[in-house]
Amino acid sequence: MKTIALLHFIFFFNAYGINLPAGKLWKCEEKIIQILKQQNIEINNGWKESLQKNGLPIFKANTNKIAQWMYINKSYFDTESLVILNTEKKIEYHFNPLKGCSSFVTSVSMTQTNHGASELSWFTDKDLQNLLSTKPNGIIFVWSPHMSLSLKAVEELKDAVKELNLPITFLLDPQADQKLSKSSIQKYSMSMEALKRVDSLELSMRNALIHFPALILVKDGKICPKIQRGYRVSKKFKAIITDIMGSCNEK
Repeated sequence: MKTIALLHFIFFFNAYGINLPAGKLWKCEEKIIQILKQQNIEINNGWKESLQKNGLPIFKANTNKIAQWMYINKSYFDTESLVILNTEKKIEYHFNPLKGCSSFVTSVSMTQTNHGASELSWFTDKDLQNLLSTKPNGIIFVWSPHMSLSLKAVEELKDAVKELNLPITFLLDPQADQKLSKSSIQKYSMSMEALKRVDSLELSMRNALIHFPALILVKDGKICPKIQRGYRVSKKFKAIITDIMGSCNEK
């Protein structure tokens, strides 16, 4: 009977491709995985760990759907939480390990950028999905006119891809000054499309906006996990692109 129970345990935790990080940390692991199973959620590229203000770890992961992310965290000893978010809503499942993993659920709508009728143009998750289908192999380059090396990198990147035959999609820092952005695309021979500002949960959750420039590779319609940030000369850009594309293991 013990053998059967063990096999059942292994099947349950592996058949759906879900394993929680730091397994011993979670007292309510079985219930968390059960929810992920019910939601038909698969995890790509494992979990990324960081620390909360309380010093306890938080783990986030991207899923099998564009612009759907999740993270799990612990609040001292009385709460373990699973959060699933997409462009429309954030659902939080809270478990109390001291009371048999009893739980409650909260749901809030995600704030959408009010694009309105302004002159600004935006690159959304819908645009990202379209890009992945129309340009399954290519480069996304997030730039900012407020960082001189970000602009210098544009010319180096253009030179680097001449032999790689990869299209570049230039996307703008969402906080950039519009007047300066317009003058920059003229000076560095970028099209008006380069004025599209990032408004993508997927790219934001991948930390594409924490430093400019950010180089993101797309292979076979999937986003490669590794992001390269900062200025590089043409030869170095080419080597980095080749390396990331060669090791891209997005599921």
